[in-house]
Amino acid sequence: MHHPYNLITGAQVPLDFFEFGMEQELTMPARHRYFSATCARIMRILLMALFALSGLVACQVSRVDDEHSHYFTIPSGTRLLLHTRLTIPARKWSVYFQQGEATSFGKVDEYLPYCQLEVSGPQEQEQNIEPGTFEVTDVRDEVNSVLSAPVSVAYSGHRMAGVFERQFARYETVMYLRATDQPHITQLRCSRIDETPVGTFVSVFEIRQALGDVLTMVLPTA
Repeated sequence: MHHPYNLITGAQVPLDFFEFGMEQELTMPARHRYFSATCARIMRILLMALFALSGLVACQVSRVDDEHSHYFTIPSGTRLLLHTRLTIPARKWSVYFQQGEATSFGKVDEYLPYCQLEVSGPQEQEQNIEPGTFEVTDVRDEVNSVLSAPVSVAYSGHRMAGVFERQFARYETVMYLRATDQPHITQLRCSRIDETPVGTFVSVFEIRQALGDVLTMVLPTA
């Protein structure tokens, strides 16, 4: 018997399950055979669709190796190289980066990609981060709601048609860091505020643009 092929992966799809079902049909009363045959055909279609979908997903996942893609996953083992000393003000715990420069939070446009390098906690005095290498031990994506904005919709002639709310959230990629000589450096967060549910996480390319020449991201070689 010829088995159908998965059109995506080229693998043969076994039909033993349905062959067994067809044998059972022959022993059923006539009034049940129609329903049994219909169910078998539906199950066969669903199984073929499942195999095709799994193959398509596998192809999509295997192709996400472009740093411009918002679906690219930063692997553990990635390193961050800091090329200059950074200073965190007293009673603060972060230094921010946007458009290639180190800056303060007050100068950050949260609707554009930006990053913040964090220490374990604020101090009463300034904290320095010395040039060095930080290893990325874990990466997590988080979506946190931040605000909603009412939007009025009107017909021509200024007659009100309705009001709805636009929802916004912070799409954030958190990289947990480790450096034996500077254990107080804990994580690098790269994010932006975007509209839900169509917002996206920052890509590696956008992270590089935000960090500029101050911090360099080095991905592990395959």
